[in-house]
Amino acid sequence: MISRNLTFAGLFVLANLSIAGSLANAGQVRMEFDQEIDHDGDPPTGTPPWLIATFADSGQDRVQLIVESTLTAPNEFIRRLWFNTEPDINANEITIGQVSGPPSVSIRAERNRFGSPRMGGFDMELVWGVNDFLNGNEIATFDLSAVGLTASSFAHKNEVGYQFFAVAKAANTKGQDELIAPTGIPLPSTALLGLVGLLGIPVIAARKWISVAS
Repeated sequence: MISRNLTFAGLFVLANLSIAGSLANAGQVRMEFDQEIDHDGDPPTGTPPWLIATFADSGQDRVQLIVESTLTAPNEFIRRLWFNTEPDINANEITIGQVSGPPSVSIRAERNRFGSPRMGGFDMELVWGVNDFLNGNEIATFDLSAVGLTASSFAHKNEVGYQFFAVAKAANTKGQDELIAPTGIPLPSTALLGLVGLLGIPVIAARKWISVAS
């Protein structure tokens, strides 16, 4: 009896590990741009983060990107935004469509293409125009799609130059530009929570079965 229950427990663990494996490619990646990285002018006003970017899985090979400016000064705005992707993602094949928010005048994706040479080249670029900058408390939403694309595809540091997951150019009407970037490691939070929960279930179930059998 105990042996049979342990077998069921083992199968339950394997089933949950399989589900956990699929969750590893699910969830959200949140990036908080809270670090000034070029220090050649005044940092943005207010307490960081000055920008928040959240990637969320929205279907197979599809990701929703929400970009939220948290700048506090009325004369400050986000001018450009660069993201990096995992090496197994062909950035040249990423399709990007804007859903809402101040319209970007340029939306492009290409492997190691964007940013200055010292930045090492990022894979995706969003640019706002003079009349439609991303100002404080404004949100822009985008739909991204490509083969194998998930939210965690963007949790990858640039290979050379600035070692960041993403970089933004914050500017003001005085003509000053500052490069800001997220710090820390953006992990797929939903996946991690789901993994912990799922792995806990078979342990509890196995203990219960063994207790009943004994």
